[in-house]
Amino acid sequence: MVSDGTSLHRILAAINKPLKLCPTRSWCMQCKTTIGKFTRAKNCRRCGRFVCGRCLKHNLKPKFFPKSFEVYESASVCTICEGILLSGEEDISMTQPTTSLSEGRNLDERSSIF
Repeated sequence: MVSDGTSLHRILAAINKPLKLCPTRSWCMQCKTTIGKFTRAKNCRRCGRFVCGRCLKHNLKPKFFPKSFEVYESASVCTICEGILLSGEEDISMTQPTTSLSEGRNLDERSSIF
């Protein structure tokens, strides 16, 4: 698991195709809060991470998603992906190679990066 915030932001900014959704967990993949019976939690539509309601506050309109995501109505995104999509960093990452330094594989070939 990536624990450095800067590294996580760079990895998430490199996503340009939908990933598989992470399985339900007992903790938030962003803030590490325990997810209990009455805690609202679901997957981010962009990165697929399972996050709590505090980390998944906003819905973004389809115009903010790359066309490859095939989003046709507002979708829930985590706070990190929201910042990336709103700032337009998605366009920058599409022009650069998305290889993993540790494995040398293309991030798009992975089923899950978490």
